[in-house]
Amino acid sequence: MKLRFVSLLFILSVGLFLSGCSSSNVSEKAERKKIISGNSRPLVIKNIEHDNRKLIRSQRIKSIDKVHFDINYEGKPVNGRKISQVKYNRQGYPVENLFFGNDGNINVKYIYKYNGRGLRTETIQYDAEGKPEKKYSYRYNKYGNKIKAVRYGISGGEEKYYVYEYDKYSNLTYDIWYNSDGTIEYTFENFYNDKGEKIEADGFNSGGKPAVKIKYLFDKKGTVVEELHYNSGGEKSGIIQYVYKYY
Repeated sequence: MKLRFVSLLFILSVGLFLSGCSSSNVSEKAERKKIISGNSRPLVIKNIEHDNRKLIRSQRIKSIDKVHFDINYEGKPVNGRKISQVKYNRQGYPVENLFFGNDGNINVKYIYKYNGRGLRTETIQYDAEGKPEKKYSYRYNKYGNKIKAVRYGISGGEEKYYVYEYDKYSNLTYDIWYNSDGTIEYTFENFYNDKGEKIEADGFNSGGKPAVKIKYLFDKKGTVVEELHYNSGGEKSGIIQYVYKYY
């Protein structure tokens, strides 16, 4: 059961990072487009990765480690271990993402490539021995937000694809994972507060049944500090803490 949970945790971590890190075809200096809607709240068309990069750059963040804790019978976190590390350049772009096994060694590595407009054009996935094994391509909407990612074998051949849907505020509301035959593997539904911060992600399996719930906690600067994970029965199953390193 623990092995199954760890495998699911890795898959969810990869999927959430891929979905949360699209790229921009909008100038870094461009302001958000604001349209006044019928109610009192302004309609903000935002570029997710532009906002993420701005936050990372302004706080001079160099890397983010994720440390996972199990929950014991008393409901307390135990057995902390680093499961991933994202590295950023000084412009706020994620350039490398590492995932670690129980032994602390790198199991999977992702390297990200961008074009001159800031669009992520390709991701290469490497195995534990440092050999390339997968690659990803991307499509974007007119606001520069990712709408589709496709995973291929390193020698070609589509394996899976991922579709991203947004609300009118350009919040990523649905993250749907498909097998190459078009069947759904996994679905995430995301929820946001009035600040546009993602506060919850609910995951559903291929049959549409609840599989996991993740709640996100933020500090006063608007950076994520902790994830609370719950299983399909609503029981807390783990905690992930974020450790920031700075330039």
